[in-house]
Amino acid sequence: MANTSFTIYATDSRISKGLLAIPRRLSGEFPSTKGKILAVFDDGTRIEPKIYVPYTPKIKESRIFGLSRWFSKHGIVAGDAITITVEDSVKGVYRIALDRFVRRRRAAEARRQLYKADSPEIAGEQLRRLAESKKEKVQEIAFQEIALIAQRPLLKRKRVTVLQRGRAEAVPPALRALLEALHQGKCQVCDFTFKKRDGKPYFEIHHLEPDKGHHPMNVLVICPNCHAQLENATVTEMERVLGWLVAVRINGKRFRVRQPFVPRRLPDVVAMLTTLCIAARVAASVKGLS
Repeated sequence: MANTSFTIYATDSRISKGLLAIPRRLSGEFPSTKGKILAVFDDGTRIEPKIYVPYTPKIKESRIFGLSRWFSKHGIVAGDAITITVEDSVKGVYRIALDRFVRRRRAAEARRQLYKADSPEIAGEQLRRLAESKKEKVQEIAFQEIALIAQRPLLKRKRVTVLQRGRAEAVPPALRALLEALHQGKCQVCDFTFKKRDGKPYFEIHHLEPDKGHHPMNVLVICPNCHAQLENATVTEMERVLGWLVAVRINGKRFRVRQPFVPRRLPDVVAMLTTLCIAARVAASVKGLS
């Protein structure tokens, strides 16, 4: 049976006193007499005894004391959501978790696993977990991650040996999952895709400069037909804006390339810069948690 959980919100008066106030309606989840309960914080395992005072008509609430250090550690402010889970009602063990801290830890772990994934399927699952922990859409998270990757320098593409023959290194699963989420599998040139038997969109990835690495500015999500043309036809006049390919001429015909990182209107520019700033701050906070 699932453990009972409920959410309360921090207030300035309780933070200053280093305590949590439990509403009367929830007092049945706690002991009926004054004493100590066992607390586990956030996603940790260490058990700490804390003083508990049950509801009385005078104070009109139950209270858990001795939380000043925890409040200070996380910079808890009024309005922060705190989830309390009854992990063992017999032994009196309660988990006290700051919601935003737990989400940050889960997001950091999902992000680490995303880039460690050895298949696009696993990477896609971690990408969904990352989006869920941040309460954002998968496509928006993919945009943020690719924007961060795009800030890295373009490196030479590695070669791998298969059956004594050299071939270009495959696109990392994490990047493939991010590109799929961002473009929904649709060709950046003609917008075509189709669903495979497993329900996922089919797409290929084309490297603009075959010997260069998997930098986002060097790859396109592409359909098989456009991929074949880019590989075999006469390709000229590759137009770039801010380093991103926005148009290409194939056998003399000009094709526009859909690029979400090249805004066409001023509001889009502002929105993109805001997203990049947020992504950079998230990356910095994730680095601090690792």
